[in-house]
Amino acid sequence: NDSFYNEDAVKGATQICITEGITDCIAAHQVGIACISPATTQFRKEDQARLLHLVRNVNQVYICNDNEKNESGMKGALATADFLEGEGKTVFLVRLPRIDGVDKVDLCDYLKEHSYDDFERLMKQAHTLADVLLEQIDPDVQKQRLPQALRPLFVRLAKSDEAAGLLFINHRVKEHFKLSSRDIEALRKSYNDVLKGVERERVLEVVGEEQVTPLMSE
Repeated sequence: NDSFYNEDAVKGATQICITEGITDCIAAHQVGIACISPATTQFRKEDQARLLHLVRNVNQVYICNDNEKNESGMKGALATADFLEGEGKTVFLVRLPRIDGVDKVDLCDYLKEHSYDDFERLMKQAHTLADVLLEQIDPDVQKQRLPQALRPLFVRLAKSDEAAGLLFINHRVKEHFKLSSRDIEALRKSYNDVLKGVERERVLEVVGEEQVTPLMSE
């Protein structure tokens, strides 16, 4: 229907957790976690405006989908995180621990054997969308292919926070790929090119293409 499970939990909350399943949401609510659920891996496009309205006064959104072999939960979490970040919300993705031989673990399963404090520690260790996108890139990718491999991530960083993007490149990207300072300098140039493209798109939205060329050339 047109509502999410446990929407009332958002009222007065400074942070909210989004779970995949309703039973996950119930288990979280029972241990004191403000939580809502779309009852599936991600929110439908037609539900995104409602979600954004619900979390308008929330400082931080945590998404805790199922951790499973086929990664469908993570794919849904990434889609929701991408939408919310694009609207200026601070989003973190919580990864539930899954032992070898187990195909899937959800929050309801996790809270059967763990406490609120255990889950709170997972929340403190949660990753940003940029972290997850970076981890999905093979750390052994050839250096000459790095600008192309990193471009989707660079676009995301450029659209959110230019300065934070540079810090992310200088530290997280450098560490992930074991890069030298010279390599990082080359990637910063690629990032600056992406920034120019993002800025051009913003100007296009405001003034229209026929006025962009003289404006950008100045």
